[in-house]
Amino acid sequence: MVLRMIISEKWIHINSYDVCFDYNVKSVIILKQKIIVQLEIGDLYAVDMAGNIIEKNNKPFQRSDLDKDFIVEINQNNLYFNNSAIYFEHNIYSFVLFDDRIIVQLNELDASAKSDEIDNVYAVDMEGNIIWRIQNKERVCPEYKFISPYVMINYIDGELIVNDFNGFRFVFSPDDGTFVKRIQSLRPW
Repeated sequence: MVLRMIISEKWIHINSYDVCFDYNVKSVIILKQKIIVQLEIGDLYAVDMAGNIIEKNNKPFQRSDLDKDFIVEINQNNLYFNNSAIYFEHNIYSFVLFDDRIIVQLNELDASAKSDEIDNVYAVDMEGNIIWRIQNKERVCPEYKFISPYVMINYIDGELIVNDFNGFRFVFSPDDGTFVKRIQSLRPW
């Protein structure tokens, strides 16, 4: 299973589907067959992998109800696994979930405020260990002179395609986060 998700204020993007809500999204819990979305006001929604809202609940859930299907929870700048948690300095904006790891892109607006967070893509294994941080593109692609954080990650045909704020596209290895190549820019310059 490969699942790509973007979490924005009042919506989530699951693979190719958008789901909009009336209030901001607080956290997202990924289960084997569905996604639980908790809004800031406390409402809970169950969403299937095709972006359909299949259930709404106004009462808090019990973690024990989710244990058998629980994969990961994303709550602003935290990832929660079965027995561990990872705290990032900035909020999680998007991720790609694999069977054995999750690739996380931190919010580029938060990251751009700190120059050491320009490389704002990480991979975490299912035990809660950070296994790599994306390789710095300026070091391996010297002709690239624009320092900017990443704004989008995609997993297409076995390649991790990463776009930066300036519209440049790069391919990195999803196995270890190393630079593979630069591909055509989204912008004409």
